[in-house]
Amino acid sequence: MSLLVTDLQKSFGVNKAVDRLTFHAKPGKAFGLLGRNGAGKTTTIRSIIGLISFESGSILWKDKPIKVSRPKIGYLPEERGLYPKVTVIEQLNFFASLERMDKHSANKAIKYWLEKLNIEEYK
Repeated sequence: MSLLVTDLQKSFGVNKAVDRLTFHAKPGKAFGLLGRNGAGKTTTIRSIIGLISFESGSILWKDKPIKVSRPKIGYLPEERGLYPKVTVIEQLNFFASLERMDKHSANKAIKYWLEKLNIEEYK
């Protein structure tokens, strides 16, 4: 498994958020996106997972366009991306709805993972 990003570009108006970014994250190796505030780290991640579109370049997962693999990619945003007054189950149901998962299947999966991770008390 590997992630290959080649010449990725994304602008917001006249501001270039990502300018011809290229990297290869290899299987079994740690990889990090480092940079100052506003360097394009979050924009890159959001492009990889499909939350925003990129203007040019390519993103491959296992040598195939990322669109093919997106249903298998999860995303856990940093803390401020969550809603503090909402329960864990409500949060997870919201993210499941973004993936068009029906409520019954979502609740079944949530229950399974809460039990598997032994964190039912945080529901």
